[in-house]
Amino acid sequence: MVAMSSPAANFKKILLVEDEPALREFYARLLKDNGYAVESVEDGEKAFEHIKSEAFDLVLLDMVLPVMSGLDVLRKMKSLKTASVASSTIILTNIDDA
Repeated sequence: MVAMSSPAANFKKILLVEDEPALREFYARLLKDNGYAVESVEDGEKAFEHIKSEAFDLVLLDMVLPVMSGLDVLRKMKSLKTASVASSTIILTNIDDA
């Protein structure tokens, strides 16, 4: 198990957006084991619905998603300009060159 060096003090509630089930489960378990509250969704549309209705400290956002791309989610987040939009977003990508 990988231990994260910093406590969950800065980012307490995280939205994890990842369409690959194994990666989503891995990231969520790693974060939860280190004290973070994690909600996870598998596509951009669901991510945006969560972002509109809940406040998150951090969004971990895959770029290649079904229904709505990560880039489109970012654009929509920017247009909201509300307090519920996370001020920090980390982009994830796992593109296979095969």
